[in-house]
Amino acid sequence: MSSLEDTLTGLLPGRVLTPELRTCRDHEHRAALICALTALTVTTGEYVALGDPFDGDIILPPRLHWGASARGGDAWMTRALRASLDKVRAVGSNHANHGHARIHENGAPWSDDVRQTPLLPTAR
Repeated sequence: MSSLEDTLTGLLPGRVLTPELRTCRDHEHRAALICALTALTVTTGEYVALGDPFDGDIILPPRLHWGASARGGDAWMTRALRASLDKVRAVGSNHANHGHARIHENGAPWSDDVRQTPLLPTAR
C-alpha cells in the first residue's frame, strides 16, 4: 500500500478505494483527488496548515503521513518548514503579510515534538 493509500484509509476507515489509486492518471482526476484529500483532512481535523491570517493557508496531510527522513529523525518536511519560517517572516522582498506567517496543526499552534514548545504562534 502507498503512503497516499495509507492516508486515505486513515481518513476513511472501513472503506475500500476503487479503482486503485495507481490507475488515476488523468490530470483532472488527480486534481480532484488532491482536493478531496485536502477536504477530508480539514473535515477530520487531521492536518498541518501553513500561511498567514490575511492570505490564507496551504493545507498539508497530517504529520503522521509525512514519512521518515532517509537520515533518520524528523521527516524532511518538518525540518524544511522549521528552517524556512524565519526567511518567510523576514520583511524585505516578501509581502508584508508574510511577517505573520505561521504553521498550525489540527487548528492549534504547531508544537515541536522534540522541544514540546510551540514553534509558531497563531497570529490573530
